Amino acid sequence: MKVLVTADLHFDSWLRSGRNPYGSILPVLENLNALIIAGDIADNPVHGWPNFFGWLKHVIDPGKVWVIPGNHDYYGWRFDDDEGLRRIAEGCGVNFAQKRVIELDGHRFLCCTLWTDFRLSGDLIGAMRAVQDGLADYDRITIGPDRLPIDPSDTLDLHHDHLLWLESELGKRYAGRTIVVTHHAPHPEVAGSIDSLSAGFASNLDGFIRRHHPDAWFFGHTHRLLGACIGQGATATRLINVSLGYPSEVYPDSEAQKRLVRGLLLGDETTTERR
Repeated sequence: MKVLVTADLHFDSWLRSGRNPYGSILPVLENLNALIIAGDIADNPVHGWPNFFGWLKHVIDPGKVWVIPGNHDYYGWRFDDDEGLRRIAEGCGVNFAQKRVIELDGHRFLCCTLWTDFRLSGDLIGAMRAVQDGLADYDRITIGPDRLPIDPSDTLDLHHDHLLWLESELGKRYAGRTIVVTHHAPHPEVAGSIDSLSAGFASNLDGFIRRHHPDAWFFGHTHRLLGACIGQGATATRLINVSLGYPSEVYPDSEAQKRLVRGLLLGDETTTERR
């Protein structure tokens, strides 16, 4: 089995820079059993997704590609229209993986966006106010037929929904390895330095992880290449950031290759280091 999990491609930004985000790993893409993209493909799915997947189909069979929307993939889109995102994805020949279980050769991948619970700093209300004022999500993503801007309470509700779905799936017996794939980060150890906006990027799911102990948890969103190991021994969970990031963050192209292969799984192991 050969699976690559990546996130935060920001394909439109790479196009404007005249660079190809996957240019350094084309041989890897050609031999994959599956490519799972954990969000932030482009800022507008109507144009960005067909542009990216139209290019990608020349490198990998679209039927092997699975996409989880990130926050940027809702820009210019309705927060409550995942069905529309599914239609765009399927129109491009790829698989939509929101709240989806993917089983491959004794591995199950539990996929969802996740969002956050705003409790990272211990100040729920303060964090919700900070992200509403400080993150573009709450200006550029709308909800409902009137297309009103989303509120942090909307993303909080969806976080709870996705977490309940994960808990349900993790509670099901599975003989192979279990890997969670989300856009948002699940633990303070991989959040980086904490500031007023950090609660919009990561949650503290330490108890959840220790209770269910999946084998690994891949995520993106923060663009911080951090990792951690939660728990000990056979029940330990590896947390791995698989962000690529904006082209301004990735120099030279060899750095792009290093970032992209952090989420490469070969059989029972990943190629990435924990930190």
